[in-house]
Amino acid sequence: MVILKSMKTPNLSSLSFETLMTELSQQFAVITDTRSHKRLLEHLRQHYAEEKLLFVEDALYANAPHIRQILESSPNWQYLLAIKPLSHKGLFERFAVLKKNRPQRVQAHQHTDPDGTRYRFEYANDLALSESASDIRVNVLHCTATTKKGKTTTFTWITNIHLHRTNGYALMKAGRARWKIENETFNTLKNQGYHFEHNYGHGNKHLSSLLAATMLLAFLVDQIQAAADTLFKKVTTGLASKMKFWEALRAVFKLRRLSSMKDAFCIIAQSYSIQRE
Repeated sequence: MVILKSMKTPNLSSLSFETLMTELSQQFAVITDTRSHKRLLEHLRQHYAEEKLLFVEDALYANAPHIRQILESSPNWQYLLAIKPLSHKGLFERFAVLKKNRPQRVQAHQHTDPDGTRYRFEYANDLALSESASDIRVNVLHCTATTKKGKTTTFTWITNIHLHRTNGYALMKAGRARWKIENETFNTLKNQGYHFEHNYGHGNKHLSSLLAATMLLAFLVDQIQAAADTLFKKVTTGLASKMKFWEALRAVFKLRRLSSMKDAFCIIAQSYSIQRE
C-alpha cells in the first residue's frame, strides 16, 4: 500500500510531499493501515518537527491515539479533523447541551461569500474529546453553508487551534480543501493518465513499489510545473483534461525532435490553437 501526504500551497493547488510504502494484507487491512499512518507520522516527526504543519483529515482519524501522537510529536503541529454525528455522538451531544444550557460558551457569527453563499459558524473551545479521553481538550467548529439556490450543507471539525470570530472562515476553507486534495491528487493519479491502481502492490523484489515511486516522482514534477510554469498551465487548461494533454505529449515525442519541454508545450499550443500570451 502507498500512503501519500499532501498539503495545500498558497495558491490553493495541491502538492504531495511525503510517501510511505508499506505492505498491506487483505485480512488485516484496517490494522495495517492504522500502523502505517503511525509510521508516517513518526517519519514526519523526524524530518518536519520544526515546521508548522496543519493536519487536515477525515473523521476516521479524529480519535484519541492519533491526536495524542500529533500533539506529542511537535509543539508546532496543529490538526483540523472532521467529525460526524454517528462516529462522535457524545461530542455532538455535549456541544448541543453546552449551546442550550451555557449559550455564552458557544459563539456564533455569519459570513457571506461574493457568490452569495451564506455561512453560519458556531464554535466552542475546550471540550473533552470523549468520556474515555477527557484529557484531550478540543475546540469544536460547526458550519452551516447555504448556497444562493437554497441548498444547505453542514460541516463540523475539531481542532487544537483556539477558535474566535476572525478565524472560523479560514479554518472552514482549510477543512473543505481536503476534498480539493482528494480530487487534485488521488483522483488525478487514478483517473488522469498516471494509472495508479491496485496493481502497484508489492512484488517479491519490490518492483511494483519502484514503479509506484517513479510514477509519484513524475507526478511531483507535474505539480511543480502546474504551480510555476505558465505555459504548462495554459496548455493543460486549454486541453480541458490531463488525459488529452498526455496523449498530445506522447504524439509530439513520437513525431518531433525536441530540445526542451517548452518546445513540446509550444507545439501542442499551436496545434490546438491555445493562446500562449
